[in-house]
Amino acid sequence: MVILSIVFCLLRQYNLYKSIVIVGLVIYKAFESFSEAVYAIIQEQDQLYKVGISMFIKAIISLILFLITDYLFKNIILSILFIGVVNLLVILIYDIKNIRKLNFKLEKLNFKKVWMIFKFGFFAFAFSILTQYVINAPKYSIDTLLSNSDQTIFGIIFMPATIIILLGQFILQPFLLRLKMSLKENKKDFLKLTILLSIAIAIVGTIFLIFMYFFGTSLLKILYNVELNMYLNALVIIIIGGIFYGVSLLLSTSLTTMRSTFSQLLVFIIVTMFSYFIANYLVSKNEILGASYAYMYSMLLLLILYIITFSYVLKKYRGDKK
Repeated sequence: MVILSIVFCLLRQYNLYKSIVIVGLVIYKAFESFSEAVYAIIQEQDQLYKVGISMFIKAIISLILFLITDYLFKNIILSILFIGVVNLLVILIYDIKNIRKLNFKLEKLNFKKVWMIFKFGFFAFAFSILTQYVINAPKYSIDTLLSNSDQTIFGIIFMPATIIILLGQFILQPFLLRLKMSLKENKKDFLKLTILLSIAIAIVGTIFLIFMYFFGTSLLKILYNVELNMYLNALVIIIIGGIFYGVSLLLSTSLTTMRSTFSQLLVFIIVTMFSYFIANYLVSKNEILGASYAYMYSMLLLLILYIITFSYVLKKYRGDKK
């Protein structure tokens, strides 16, 4: 992760300060990714509440420490360093202790098994990488074609879309084991649960959209001290795209439950190519509003392809199990 982030910064020709910020955030995300493996062990033992406690501790302490450090030292690099340290300490002090209580024993290093993990996880890894590109394609186009101030504005109005994704995770996370069990026991229940969760995410997203339409620009102005009334349409378009992505994320989880990752890679290859061209074109024509449309169109295409893929794979999965 760190090596690829450095290569990315070199290819984009970022200055040293921006590169350190990016690499620092990647290291922080690396700790977060490691936590996911620990959380999986804990969740398998029906102790999901301990995962919630860990995530809550990390989020609260990181947020407070980040704000204090940024306020006192005015140094974003130092702030990122501290949130990385917080995550590492919670892993060592709390997360590792929890899996030890479950009598979990780490296997000795075995390069054959490491290669097996890379082999079986490659497609999931590949479409995860493409996921990040598709989500951020408008930002990359702004970075290339527009100014840093435009990038800042887009980042601010894009933030509510990440909240929808987070809300979707809150809805989905408690049902992960139930999805797995329903697929094993009754495919109709699996389909029903997927549809119900999709509807739940869409409803929550729609409520959030209505709220942000009336109060979004005012709240963001309070948070960032930037006048955003002229970007209301862009904000709404981005949130709609976020709803599309939230439902797509659920379908992705259901497909992964069925061990279908290669199909998702094909979906993201198509959407990646579409996102690259549509983002560059629309940003060059309509700047920030164009970037918002590019995001929404990409997420709509992603959702359509995921619905088609999910329907096909589920039908085939049933046929294999008969």
